[in-house]
Amino acid sequence: MRKIRAFALAGLAAAAGAYAAAFAATPAAPRLKPPAPGPAYMSVDDLSRVREVKSALDRRDFASAKSLGALVADPTARSLAQWYYFDAEDPQVSIEDTRAYLDANPDWPSQNKIQGHAEERMLWTTPPQTILEFFDHRDPLTGAGKLQLARAQFATGAREAGLAHLRDAWINENFDLADEQRLIANYSGRLTNEDHAARTDRLLWARQVTSARRVFSRLDAGERRKAEARAALLTAARNAERLYNHLSEADREDAGVALAAVRYFRRKHEEPRAVSIVRNAPDDAETLRAPDRWWYEQNLLMRWAMKNGQYADAYAMASHHALTPGTSDFAEAEFAAGWIALRFLNEPARAEQHFAALTANVGAPISLARGWYWLARAAEAMGETEKATARYEKAAEHIYTFYGQLAAEKIGGEALMRHFEPPAPATPEEKARFAARPASAALRMLTDIRDERAFLIFAYHIDDMLGSRGEFRELADLAIAMNAPHVAVRAGKVAVRNDAFSADIAYPDVAVPNSAARFAPAEIILGLSRQESEFNPRAYSRAGARGVMQLIPSTALATARKEGLKYSRSALLDDPHYNMTLGSAHLSHLIARFDGSWIMTFAAYNAGANRVDQWVDAYGDPRSAGIDPLDWIEQIPFEETRNYVQRVLENSQIYRSRLTGKAIAGALSGDIERGGASSRIGAVAPLEAAGVLPEIQPRIADMAAPILNPPIAQADAQAPHAQTEPAVPDSKARNSRSDRRRKSATPARRQSIRLEQPAAPTGAPAHDESATQSAQQPQAPAPQPTPAPVNTPANTAEPISANAAAPVFETAPRNEVDPDAGAAEPEYFGGADAPAGFDDMADIGADAAFAEDDIAAAGEECLAYGDYIARTAREEATAADLNAGALAELIGGGSACDAQNP
Repeated sequence: MRKIRAFALAGLAAAAGAYAAAFAATPAAPRLKPPAPGPAYMSVDDLSRVREVKSALDRRDFASAKSLGALVADPTARSLAQWYYFDAEDPQVSIEDTRAYLDANPDWPSQNKIQGHAEERMLWTTPPQTILEFFDHRDPLTGAGKLQLARAQFATGAREAGLAHLRDAWINENFDLADEQRLIANYSGRLTNEDHAARTDRLLWARQVTSARRVFSRLDAGERRKAEARAALLTAARNAERLYNHLSEADREDAGVALAAVRYFRRKHEEPRAVSIVRNAPDDAETLRAPDRWWYEQNLLMRWAMKNGQYADAYAMASHHALTPGTSDFAEAEFAAGWIALRFLNEPARAEQHFAALTANVGAPISLARGWYWLARAAEAMGETEKATARYEKAAEHIYTFYGQLAAEKIGGEALMRHFEPPAPATPEEKARFAARPASAALRMLTDIRDERAFLIFAYHIDDMLGSRGEFRELADLAIAMNAPHVAVRAGKVAVRNDAFSADIAYPDVAVPNSAARFAPAEIILGLSRQESEFNPRAYSRAGARGVMQLIPSTALATARKEGLKYSRSALLDDPHYNMTLGSAHLSHLIARFDGSWIMTFAAYNAGANRVDQWVDAYGDPRSAGIDPLDWIEQIPFEETRNYVQRVLENSQIYRSRLTGKAIAGALSGDIERGGASSRIGAVAPLEAAGVLPEIQPRIADMAAPILNPPIAQADAQAPHAQTEPAVPDSKARNSRSDRRRKSATPARRQSIRLEQPAAPTGAPAHDESATQSAQQPQAPAPQPTPAPVNTPANTAEPISANAAAPVFETAPRNEVDPDAGAAEPEYFGGADAPAGFDDMADIGADAAFAEDDIAAAGEECLAYGDYIARTAREEATAADLNAGALAELIGGGSACDAQNP
């Protein structure tokens, strides 16, 4: 099974030591060493036994670990010892023991890892009753589990239930050749042509062509012709066009075939033909089957159209979609459609519809602020000043966000009076609620054991469950006790989703050494470090970036030489102050190179200085008088870098307020415009391209209606202009997916990494958890496509041609290298809100180093957390999703949905 790994975990446990050594205050005069304090949360004997369990597992002595764990006296400590044992994946694990552990500890982390391992260790000789008891109240997570449950159900006469699980496994799971042959040998008579066609379809959506071809011989003639043509298109075979052209018109209109053709023609640089196919495709999800896959191609074609001045086509590529509201792709598509309409087509009314649909379907403050800010910009463009002001006020409610801060500057007054919020202690009730969770008690014990890996797993799992500021305060205090401020930052980010935000937890007070502060302002050192590593001194990226400020060793060496400082490669991870000093020096060199421009500096720190030079050539110089620097940010071709620049600027405003006591908002515009003239944001006129534009989809207009025409409540009949803002979703309504490493059979679970819980539009049905299938009686699975991983405007006096030379608009390539961007530059690296120790998964440059088809074979969605970070940090996943990828790495499961891929 192929697994996409992002971070080297070696040395992770040394993070506490690194902080203790480097971030501690100046030591006092030497004195006699006092006796070591005893454990705070467990007995000395239990601490010793749990450590013996860990030691046995390090030796792979599972039998000793299991027996030693049984000797632990305290029930919670004993459960913790058992967790260590099951998390280590004993090859001889007992199915009965696993069931007993999972039943006794339902709220502990690694549940899916432990269950999945047990399923994979089930034998074909395991008694059917044992299998049925294991799955009595849980769904199988793996192909092996589904097959074993089907076998047990067939053996006990539950034919329909067994057939449903068999079909589910065959259609939706991946098997190696030997397992696939065994399945066919035992059950081919129970599978239909429709089942084989559905499996083929799913594999081809995932571009797993080799696996799909093994099924071709079982298809009927018509399905095989389509599958052969589709596979040829996906692999760019020499006979691809011939096979495609020989298909009937109806077969060419099949969504899978059509999208394979779109991809084929785009990669052959026949983009107009690809655009034509997309324009003529339906815009309903049922017909498209995998709208997120379509969006991936449309996004690339949108960039191509913008590069070539074909703005109407670019708008069509952005707006002609069937994406699910609440997903990151939906938010990005609607923003792109609105932005193109506003800035390149001079269609503010049309843009307003898209920004409203975006705003109605997001719940995170970053996303809400962005939606309301651009709604205000659309209103301004239509001359509706009062409406624009009201919308800026809505955006400014989210003062800890980039667009909220910009909106506050627009309206002034009280919006510019908000300061960094002081800490609030946990109430006795909150402390008791936190302590009452067995997993919380185990987390406290881990501070005695000093096991950072386990501490991170439990902390990232527990913060999904918390619902109040005081509970997050308790978690943050434990993190500080472990010298792990990165865990506190992570908890602070999750708290935002759970409507329990505490500024001092999300933005901890980390000391900036004088050796670093002499190179750059402390607020940008802190703002950038928070974005790079969440202050994790041991953060180590796939690209080789290290430490708090994520320095590439070659860059660190060059910087040390330039400043006459001693260079130590090991100190980049071992000494946070040393890392901060070299990182800040490097930052100062970039500031000087770009004449004080912070936005160019931050973009260069993340993507490389040479790339910024290329973007200046393509989109203009953001320091120039005729360039709107906010538009320049939004035109950065890599979505990760766009987000990175905004987050570092946002963080810097907050840290400036924390360090100086000044208001949070008021200086962001100046920071954006550094290095150039002031008052340029929003002052550059839009382009006004000609072209035939598609009608706005009725469903988009319906979503926009509650924002553009808010309903008047009975009690507010006297206030006809009152607006309502979508509420942040109730955290208790979210599904916990924090330790899921294997996908479930249900589509909702399979798509969980990509979903943001939206503020439900008026009339939108709520998700009905009761509809979930039971373990024993699943519905017959339907074919399920694998989800997709998926220029500065100038003043102009008259409309320009749709084919005029155009400034470039791009979005970050996800798994495919932008042919015009060049190879990834390894000189610099920056994470984008990546979890502590795992931020490299967001490295777009590193992703670009992989061959597209290799990434595709591994499954684009299964970049999981990295995909979330690089693409949707502005859309903010749910609290559970936020940690899913980090937990998957920590528990040894690879990416959060690696089981989808061979």
